[in-house]
Amino acid sequence: MKKFLLAATALTAMSGVALAADLPYRRAAPAPIAAYVPPAFTWTGFYVGLNAGGAVGGDFTVSDPTGSISDRMGGFLVGGTIGYNYQLTNNIVLGIEGDLGYADIGAGSSGSAINGVGYSTKAGIDGYLGTIRGRLGYAHGPWLFYATGGWAFSEARVSTTAYAPIGYSVGSATKGINGYTVGGGVEYAVNPNLSLKAEYLYVDFEKVRAGNLTEVAIDTHLLKVGLNYKFNAF
Repeated sequence: MKKFLLAATALTAMSGVALAADLPYRRAAPAPIAAYVPPAFTWTGFYVGLNAGGAVGGDFTVSDPTGSISDRMGGFLVGGTIGYNYQLTNNIVLGIEGDLGYADIGAGSSGSAINGVGYSTKAGIDGYLGTIRGRLGYAHGPWLFYATGGWAFSEARVSTTAYAPIGYSVGSATKGINGYTVGGGVEYAVNPNLSLKAEYLYVDFEKVRAGNLTEVAIDTHLLKVGLNYKFNAF
């Protein structure tokens, strides 16, 4: 009886092995492919851009023999931009930016007559206007809100004409001028490389003298829009 049971057990085991050998081979399921996750957007990197805008106010103050007279500045500007941003882990963005372009901004004033002599002064910027500024911003999604400030430089043209009774020039000057600028803006990232911005700057320049009679102080408010292209961070 024992021999019979052993023989039956051996036969059953051999039958199982034979059946297993006849089954088709199944390969292991491939590992799942991880879904592509695009890298998180960052403002870090160098960028270049174009900008345009206008002067929408500010004071043109003339001091001449008739006293002190103020007028409002007005005009337009167009230029280019270059800069670098670095975004910290807390979404604070540090940057430096320079812009340079052409500006046509000016004003004029006429003073009352003294001893039958009247004075008229024209002043403005008809040439280059640039700034070099630091930027401190906060990134929120594709938006960047920032404050900015730094050095402004340009070239002023001033001329004063006296009328007694015909006009004649009593002083003129073309001078490179320096000053400071402060302001702020907002920038929106259309995609990882392109961004649009709107910016406000207040610019205050040093005084300019035209001859010995006239001194002109120029400050203005600039509103600009721009398009920037950011290179990939490295």
